[in-house]
Amino acid sequence: MRIKANTPSEPVLRDRTLWISVACFAAVLFMVYRVLVHHDSQNLYLSALFLAVFGFVFLGAADVLFDRKAETCALRLISSFRIIRARLRFRDILDVKVEIAPANGRSNTTMCRLTLVTASGPIPLTRSYEPSLERYNAMRDAVVLALAADLPLSAEIDPVQELVNQGRTIDAITLLENRDKLSLTEAHNRVAQLKAAGRGGR
Repeated sequence: MRIKANTPSEPVLRDRTLWISVACFAAVLFMVYRVLVHHDSQNLYLSALFLAVFGFVFLGAADVLFDRKAETCALRLISSFRIIRARLRFRDILDVKVEIAPANGRSNTTMCRLTLVTASGPIPLTRSYEPSLERYNAMRDAVVLALAADLPLSAEIDPVQELVNQGRTIDAITLLENRDKLSLTEAHNRVAQLKAAGRGGR
């Protein structure tokens, strides 16, 4: 997801994974053509089926427009299974969260997606997660400023503490291991301290 425009009146967020699906479907057509016309190995059908499923899963797009004048947020979310069109009032958006997940392996990359929190539940703006916590924090801050909401900016939010608050202990430990280069024991102890501090503050 990217900030397509950030004008004083209408910040716009956009996400496009359609190109992945288009590339997959083009490859499927090429493989089918090779089998039917050039009589290549029919094992290509299995590869074509795999690519078709992959392309279907990644079929998606999102357009999110925040209209400061009307104080509304217009959503258009397209996925493999449905199209969601909605218009939210700014006052119905309770929070804007950067949902995070540690990357696989020992990478220090943090995977992210943006979610609007409403009284009726969270609305993820994309199904998949992408790298670059800094970019997602910048998007979140642009949305928070557009909403003129009494919400903290991203610099005031610790992603590890957020994971602890959500009860995602394993993800918090993994993120600490990868981000701060801690051992498993050190990361576990740090998370235990955060959990204890959180209980003490209640």
